[in-house]
Amino acid sequence: MFAVKKRVRALFVNPKEKLSLFLEDLKPLKQTLMKAVATADPLADIVEFFNETSKWQDRGLEDVIKEFEAVNYGQFNGVLKYLQELEAYFTATGRQSCGWNRTQVGEQVTEDNVHLGGHIYGLWTRTVSYWKKQKDEPKGGWGYPDMEHLNAYDVISADTQGYMVGRATAMLNIINKLEELV
Repeated sequence: MFAVKKRVRALFVNPKEKLSLFLEDLKPLKQTLMKAVATADPLADIVEFFNETSKWQDRGLEDVIKEFEAVNYGQFNGVLKYLQELEAYFTATGRQSCGWNRTQVGEQVTEDNVHLGGHIYGLWTRTVSYWKKQKDEPKGGWGYPDMEHLNAYDVISADTQGYMVGRATAMLNIINKLEELV
């Protein structure tokens, strides 16, 4: 009986219109993600990246997901999968009290509330603004032969770029797949 009601409702409700509007709202995020993938300055771009993903974490995708679930009897499984994956990325790259992006709901992400490092041997967790000041420090001193040409800024910058490019690429792929479904 429930499945029949769902199918009848699906005739009168078109969540693809909502998805189309949602994808329009995602355009600024998509631009930020494309910039993150092609980043020339990871420490500047990570702040913008976190600012955009935090906005989406704050907003959430529950309303869009629920609208598709309400009329889904299998035809929107792909859309739901992609929306849920995107929501998971927003959570993973959004605000976390002990993570890289240490902001509260609604707070602007800045160089002083994004903390990098800590998981790299010998580098303490510091803010982006701190690491930017280390750019001209002497190279080497790591004790690793293959890292003598790097300073702490270089290591943090490369780590940040890897983090950002990996996640931005994955989110772009999801958005592109959603666009194909509209």
